Amino acid sequence: MSMKKKNELIEEGPERGPSPIRYSAAFILRLRHGMTQKQAAELANITQADVCEMEKYKPYGRLAKYVRLAGVYQVPVEALVKNDLRAIPAGMMELPELEYTPAPNSPAGLLGRQGEELALRMEQERLDQTWPSLRDLVFPYFKTRYFSPGFDILSLDDKGMPYALEVKTTLGEDESFWFTPNELDAARALTVERIPYVIRLITNWGTEEQSIRDIPFAEVECEFKLVPQNYRVMPKKNKTGILSGLTYYRQARELTQAQLAEMLGVTPHELSLYENGLRQASVEFYIKASEALDVTIDQLIESYEQ
Repeated sequence: MSMKKKNELIEEGPERGPSPIRYSAAFILRLRHGMTQKQAAELANITQADVCEMEKYKPYGRLAKYVRLAGVYQVPVEALVKNDLRAIPAGMMELPELEYTPAPNSPAGLLGRQGEELALRMEQERLDQTWPSLRDLVFPYFKTRYFSPGFDILSLDDKGMPYALEVKTTLGEDESFWFTPNELDAARALTVERIPYVIRLITNWGTEEQSIRDIPFAEVECEFKLVPQNYRVMPKKNKTGILSGLTYYRQARELTQAQLAEMLGVTPHELSLYENGLRQASVEFYIKASEALDVTIDQLIESYEQ
């Protein structure tokens, strides 16, 4: 995620992910039509601020604005005014085709995609039995070209109310699973908004013992242990192919950062910042480095191709 201010994310449209999260009927319909608030406003001949307010839970403004927006989404006005998607008759909407991303090619990615596809089918089949008009409003974030909101599927319960579904699929029977910071943040934010966040845990995938368990996030916080992971430490790679003079001559002298740092009386971290241009070194530092590496200061401040 380049980071954006929260209000920018909801104003600039669903492709960037809604935050703060307000999954009203008006928002879900706009999301499924693939429109930004600006696009919806232009088609309905209302303001973007109108669309933003109508996507909140409380009624807003004059009915005529709802009539115009309902016409854009091809739904009854009641669905927007009462925030009730069940007011939409089956087959009434003509929804555009979603643009899907390619399936993952790694074993772990493919396993995850298979579980997500199963969960999507389960949600669609359930709604087919209760409210068929809502089936096509289930939104598969996991395979669409949309910014990830921190869960895989935006689904709807039998009352037409939204809930978030995060799918975790494992080959074994262990009920441990990984949670990304984005998923954890979304789960907590949705809980504040009183929108259910559910983990659909699929274990023993592809075997006779395969089982599916839905775990509300509130239960995760009570019955599971959230274990923060350590940092992963990896060698640095120079992405540009350009070396600073400090790095170039240190390597030419076959010195590690730790060795040169000790010679210059700085920490390896400080030396790393100087070498990568993330911090400016003092004149005294360059005098010491020039003497230690037996080069001129002019050579140290040059850049060199790797």
